[in-house]
Amino acid sequence: MPTLLDLAGLDVPAAVHGRSFRSALTGEGDAGHDLVVSTWPLYNLGETTRAVDSFERTIREPLPSTITTARWQMLYTIEGIPVELYDLAADPMQETDIASGEPSVVADLHARFVELLERTGTDERLIAPRRRV
Repeated sequence: MPTLLDLAGLDVPAAVHGRSFRSALTGEGDAGHDLVVSTWPLYNLGETTRAVDSFERTIREPLPSTITTARWQMLYTIEGIPVELYDLAADPMQETDIASGEPSVVADLHARFVELLERTGTDERLIAPRRRV
């Protein structure tokens, strides 16, 4: 959204945590962040949402967050749910999950994810079940 607003010449609201990557598209600047997180809004099991449409639904299974760097992509939900990790340089089609063989990479990406949640003011009740792998 910040990129679209920037391209349209509109101000990005202060409450928006993202930033425009227009300069990367136009070749005027860098590629942006070294860590990118894409996720549904964070919910805890048992909470309700209307994220898809106007119908209220109860969260029965955790929704994954994708944590990506230039080399790695990790899928993470909440503590206790298996993590998936892919080496994008060696496996660009993400066919082989190597999380069990790369615990230090999993730990690093997870720590950076939690730090991002804290830095952006995410409610502690949403961070708590995500504080550990």
